[in-house]
Order: sequence, then C-alpha cells, then structure tokens
Amino acid sequence: MDHRQGLGNFEHDRGPLPPPAEVTPASAWTFNDQTLGSTVDVPFPLPHVVREFERAMWGLGLLLLAGTAFADDAVAEIRSLARGPATSCAKCNEYWGMIQVGASGAREYPVVWAEPADGGCVNASAANVTNGAALQGAAVMFTRGPCLFVDMVDVAIEWGAAAVFIVNVPDRQAVIPGGGPNASEYAAFQHPVCMLDASAGELLSTTSGTVSIAVYYPIYPVLDASTSIFVVVAIGVLVVGSMWNTHKERERLPGRGERRSGSVNAPAPAERSEDQQLMTKGTIAFFLVFASFFLLLLYFFYKYLIYLLLVGFGLFGALSVYELLAAGACRTALWRKTVNLPWNPRTPWLAVLCTGCSVGLAIGWGLTRTASFSWVLQDMLGVSILITMIRVVTIPNLKIGTAVLSCLLLYDVFFVFVTPLITPDGSSVMVNAATGNQTQIDENGCQSYSNMMPFLLRVPALSRPPCSCPHYSMLGFGDVALPGFVVALTLRFDYALIINGARPRTFAQRYSYFLVTLTAYLVGLLSAFVAASQMAMAQPALLYLSPAVLLSIWIQAWCRGHIKHLKDLEGFLGYKAAQSDSSHRTSSSDGDESTDQLLAGHSSDSDA
Repeated sequence: MDHRQGLGNFEHDRGPLPPPAEVTPASAWTFNDQTLGSTVDVPFPLPHVVREFERAMWGLGLLLLAGTAFADDAVAEIRSLARGPATSCAKCNEYWGMIQVGASGAREYPVVWAEPADGGCVNASAANVTNGAALQGAAVMFTRGPCLFVDMVDVAIEWGAAAVFIVNVPDRQAVIPGGGPNASEYAAFQHPVCMLDASAGELLSTTSGTVSIAVYYPIYPVLDASTSIFVVVAIGVLVVGSMWNTHKERERLPGRGERRSGSVNAPAPAERSEDQQLMTKGTIAFFLVFASFFLLLLYFFYKYLIYLLLVGFGLFGALSVYELLAAGACRTALWRKTVNLPWNPRTPWLAVLCTGCSVGLAIGWGLTRTASFSWVLQDMLGVSILITMIRVVTIPNLKIGTAVLSCLLLYDVFFVFVTPLITPDGSSVMVNAATGNQTQIDENGCQSYSNMMPFLLRVPALSRPPCSCPHYSMLGFGDVALPGFVVALTLRFDYALIINGARPRTFAQRYSYFLVTLTAYLVGLLSAFVAASQMAMAQPALLYLSPAVLLSIWIQAWCRGHIKHLKDLEGFLGYKAAQSDSSHRTSSSDGDESTDQLLAGHSSDSDA
C-alpha cells in the first residue's frame, strides 16, 4: 500500500550561506606545471566546498532522521488486566480496512470469540453463530477452518462487529485473508480483517477476564542500522585500496626517506608497479560485452553456473586474504624466521600461517554459507577481494574514469529497470542473478533464497520489527570497486600535485580531491539506500554513485583549473616520459648490439 512507504516531512532553515571566504596567498597552491613549463598559482576553494557539503549533509541527516518506513506485517497487541500486553504478528488485508500506522492512537477492540469458533459453517451464514448479539462493536475471533474468509466477514457484517481476526492453525502457512472478486465485498466492511499466528489463539484462549486487541503497523527508521556497517566497510575499502594502489606515487613525495638514487630527498623514479593493470577504452568495451553475456547466462542457467561462481569466490577470496595478511606480516621481524618445507625450503613461517588462515576462512564459508552467520565470513572474503581489485586496476586519467562509470551506469540501469519490460515474467535480470531466482517460501510465509550470488556484500537487517520477514541488505562488488577505481585516481592526482611542486599546508589541502570524492561517494551510497527503502525495490546503486563521484571531481577540477592535468594524468606524473626514455634506451641497446654484431662479422671476413 502506498501509505506504508513514504518519507516524513521536515522543515529546516539554516539561513543563507555566508559569502565565500576571500582567497588569500595562504589558501593558494603553487606548483610547477611540467606540461606547460611554467609556475601556476591555483586558488584553493576548499572552505566553500566544505560549507556546501556541510549544508547538504545536514539536510540529508534531517531527512534520514525524520523519514520513516513501515513493516511488512502488522502487530496485534493483546491487552488484558490479568496478563499484561502481549504481541503477535498479523497479516491484514487493507482492501477491507486501513490499518493504523504506529502504536500511538491505535484503536482498541474488545475481543469476543465466535461460537462456534470456525464460524459454524459448511455453508456459512450468520444464523450459525449462536452469540451474534455479543459481537456488536467487538473484534470477532474465528479459528481458521472450512469457512471462506469472505463468509467470516459476512458474519461480522450481519452482527455489527468492528473487526475480524482469524487465528491460524499450527500446521498451515499464514496468509493475508482474501475476499471475492467483486470490489463491493470489500466496500461493505471497511474495518480491519487480519490473520493472527497460532500462538495468539493459544494466548487468547488461556487469558481470563476482559481482553482487548489493537492492530497497527510498527514504524522503523528509513535506513536500517545495517547501513552504518555498509558505510564503514565501503569507505574503509576505498581508503585502503586507494592507498595501496598509489604506493608508488607516495614513494615519490618529497621527504619520503632513502630513495633509489641514494639521496634522502631525491624523488623516486617515475615507474608503475609491475602488477598494476591499466584500464583502457578497449578494456571497458570488453567488460561490458562479457558482463552482459555472462549475466544473461546466469539468468537462464543459474542452477548450473552458481557452483562455478561459489568455487571461484572461495579461491579468489582465499588468495586476496592471503595477500592482505602477508602484506602486513612481511613488514615484521618475524617474517625472517623460516621453516623448511619439502617443496619450498626456507619458507617464512608467517607465510604458512597466513596461508592456513586464508584457506581456512574460505573453507569455513563454503561449509556454512547457508547458516545465519555466514554473512560475516562472506563479507570478510568480499572485502579482501575488493581491496585487491582496487589495488591492481588503475585508471590512467579522468576521461577513462568518466567513461567507466557512465557506461556501467547505463549497464546497471538497463538490467535492473529495462529488462523487466522484456522478460516473460516481468522479472529483473540483475535482481534474479543476484538472488539466484530460486525463491522459496518458509513456514513463516517469508521468502528465502538458496545458493545466493556470493560476489556481493550482505548484512542482515538489524532494526526491523519482529513481524517483518528477515532479509538482507546487499551491495554488489561493482558498486564499491568501480567508484573505487576513480577514487584511487583522485588520490593519485593529489600526490601528483605535490610531486609537481604543490605545498599544501593542511591535511584537507593535501588530500582535497580524495576527501571530496569520498564524501560524494558517501552521499551517493546513502541516497541509494534511502531510495531502495522508500521504493521497496532493488535500486542500481551506480545510478546514485556515478553522478555523485563524477560531478564532485569535474566541478572541483573546473573551479581549480585542473581539468587538463586530470585528462593527461600519466603525462602529469611523468609516466609517459619515463616510458619513452625506457623505449629509447631499449632501442638504442638493440641498435648497439646489432652494430657490434655487424662489426664482428666484418672483422672475421677481413681475417679470412
């Protein structure tokens, strides 16, 4: 129902923003532009940017605090002087009557059991109920049995009851009481009609004295408490992955200790890590084609391909966890202690320990992946995979970064919103691939999924009401890794400014692009969660993340005059010159070798 999903209204006015602070020489950066061969003073407008983001986050915070959403099932609160209040879950059909939202002001009905409790029907009629006079103005209780729900409502109409509650039996699944095909049947009784759990019937039948019941939808915050876990995990992954991705640029910063040249203050040479993979236009095109093809394969052959994905996730996760653990362990003195293995003598015993931990974590997840706690193990493996992806994949410039997020945004929107218009059953290809398209109904009438896609972060809802079906909030790897590639680009550009002579005076100036982009990612992520909660449907997170991340970079670069350098970041960092020199040295050495061979051959001919 529409009234069960909505944002609360809020009013807030902080007044007009103060005028931007005047840019002083202290707030300007001076760097040596190697491309232009000149020195440029670039204003640093961060204070104004921070105020804009502060205002936006203030408004968003109020929106999240004021916004509310409502549970899947209603709560029936049973009240009596003898026992005190107790609650039960209720499935209500609001075509008959609207249900109060929130416990405050919920109408309280006196409880009267129909006699007989099942409505007395083989062919139901009001005449079969022997205590009809007592039902007037009360909540009439029926036991689920041979009577149709609409027949029970007819009995309530005949005797003037104010509400109808049908108590379920232990061995049957609770359902929403349905009426007939005619709208007039609903219009004749505009009062609550709900089904209660079997436990509620036992409670009502054993409670003495006057008993009353109130039914309402409980309210919970727009953003579940699990959102905070997602925020911490996603931001942590972006920070760690970006710092690891840019460690070569960080080594080139002034004053980073002893360099390869032997001088403490000499900059390290412009070289990239050997295991980093540059993303190109061809890479983007290949990824789009491959991802689309594989997603369609998952849609049609999920029950076969899921086992390949599970094995791949376990292997990739174990390798990523090992790499993270070994990267930290190798910096300690204990890494020098070795053990002789038959296949690899003098192996660091910490490497053996890291291997055991990573393999054990992957095996533990595989054995318990259907357990309620398996999300913890899955997210540990997932975080390691995401950090490794951001470390390895490098976006060379802002043009490629814009193309990546723009193309993948269209890809995400198409497979979430457009494919339901094409598929025969109106389902989303992306959602089915993520959840496995193997929906089952458990004994509580809730949906459960077997063999769910492992390449996503998932956290169970922590603040849902007890009558709501348990479910998970999910965030795909692409919604973290793809923006993460661009976030790492901004950190690299912050380092590039310093390498080229900028002298930032504060932490915010030193990491200006990185911090602003991280904030934009946070705003986009929260917006995606709010949209998913309010629309009660899956949302393509890149629809919110891509514009937030890209606009934050382009606007700041335009204000500060850095667009040219971001479009040619490789050249700004000196990588193109280094590659050119390397190629020149290689060709020169090849030429010298050929000349030496030619001279050697000429000398031998002369001797002959």
